[in-house]
Amino acid sequence: MLEANMKHLLFCTLFCCVVALTGCGAPPAEEPDLVATQVAVERAAAATLTAEAQAAAPPEATAQPTATPENTATEAPPTSTPTPTAEVVQPVSTPTAQQPTSTPTQITAVVFPVDGSDGNQALRGSFIQSNGGRNVLLLGIEQAQVTNPMIFRERLPVRVEVFDDTVGTQDGDGIIAVDFGITGPSGEPVLRVIEETAPYCMWGSNEPNCPAPSFAELGYTWPQTGTPIENGFHSAAIVITGTNDTSITWFWGFEIDHSQTNAAPVEVVLRPACGNRITVPADTPIDLIYGIWASRGQQRTQTNALYTTTTLVIDGQEITGDVAQYPVADLPQAICNRDYEESYWVYSRAQLPPLTPGVYSVQVTYRFSQPTEDGYGGSYSQPFTQQYQIVVE
Repeated sequence: MLEANMKHLLFCTLFCCVVALTGCGAPPAEEPDLVATQVAVERAAAATLTAEAQAAAPPEATAQPTATPENTATEAPPTSTPTPTAEVVQPVSTPTAQQPTSTPTQITAVVFPVDGSDGNQALRGSFIQSNGGRNVLLLGIEQAQVTNPMIFRERLPVRVEVFDDTVGTQDGDGIIAVDFGITGPSGEPVLRVIEETAPYCMWGSNEPNCPAPSFAELGYTWPQTGTPIENGFHSAAIVITGTNDTSITWFWGFEIDHSQTNAAPVEVVLRPACGNRITVPADTPIDLIYGIWASRGQQRTQTNALYTTTTLVIDGQEITGDVAQYPVADLPQAICNRDYEESYWVYSRAQLPPLTPGVYSVQVTYRFSQPTEDGYGGSYSQPFTQQYQIVVE
């Protein structure tokens, strides 16, 4: 009996061990799968974070990770590419933008020294190595054309570059005005131009190349005085006024030799009785007589002249002529087979340079400050305009 119980106990013990061993063996069989799954999840999460960081971060931020060769290799080009691009664009684009407006390379000029009054040496030009900065610029003149004294044969292309070096060293710094005055061979003033804005050009333009009309375009006459542009020695006084209550005068002498006889002007009379279409030759100055007004009796004519003004317009541009002439009893140019008893005339004159071939529209407008009577039955108070054509061929 005891032996049978021992056998039964041994059997139960063995059975329990088998069951226990079977239950304890399950976890080792599943453990590799759990590890593999966790690794896969971590890798997936890491990949997601990396992708989001790469998408959200600027190129500079993506260059920071250095843990993997892929990040380093991928992010190196964006870091290095913008720098060479910026360095190339700026140097190339900046000079390209500046070159078209770089006037020194487009303008031919020579620096010509002039004399100057004492003091105020701060008023000077940038070419200080030449005559202490007291110079004029001759535009469009080649060095081979320079003589002493300077001789001008076609035009006077003169510019002054000046500044007050206590204010600045750019053209016009500390300068109020540059006053050009030229005296002809006879000692009479022939031209005066006051420039208040740099660049200072003798003919009043503010373009860097200071365009100057040719003597032929001027009809070989000075535009302000109407006197002929004579060959011979001329003197110039250039008065420079600074903002610091300073001034200096540059003196300069030169010659004009246009190497041709002054063309005699052709006289053109604008009066309806003489016709409304006048033909003149090209390359010839024009002495234009206009604003012709006849009244009966000298006293009446003188009074009417005080109340009458005339305006000359050629192709839309107003031309300023001389002051109306005093009444004359005989004006053959304006008669044109139509004269009046006891007639006295007033008129204006304008000197025009040679005109290029073509047809020019001319208007002469009369205006009256009060009603006037010409003594021949005509009374005038309202403005009126006469129309003409000048044909140049």
